[in-house]
Amino acid sequence: MDVSAYLVNAATRQMAEVEVAEAQFAGLDALIAAAEEEASALPPLPETAEGDLTEEERREVRAAMDLVYGAAPLDRGDAPPRLHGRVRTGRAVDGKCSGVTSARHSDGHDRLHIDRSTSQGRAR
Repeated sequence: MDVSAYLVNAATRQMAEVEVAEAQFAGLDALIAAAEEEASALPPLPETAEGDLTEEERREVRAAMDLVYGAAPLDRGDAPPRLHGRVRTGRAVDGKCSGVTSARHSDGHDRLHIDRSTSQGRAR
């Protein structure tokens, strides 16, 4: 088989595999599209001051941010970034839970997110 025939064969096989994967996940894609459409009609998320979060929620926000951005190097005596300013809370499309979607840390970066229903023991 020459190179051009090989490339055509590989491209054809890849297209067939993509079609199978798209068909396999079509239901999930439709569910996501429906949720995004429903969410686009929701009102803006209300803002919540840091004081409205429990200490446990603040710790969970810090832990989640450490997973995303890496933990502060405490071995050098640096303090981890502290949560301050405002956070935004919202609710899932089904209205069953709320969650913090952003928080400004002392290092100036906006960080994401904590599911308040989980922190209050009401996982849904």
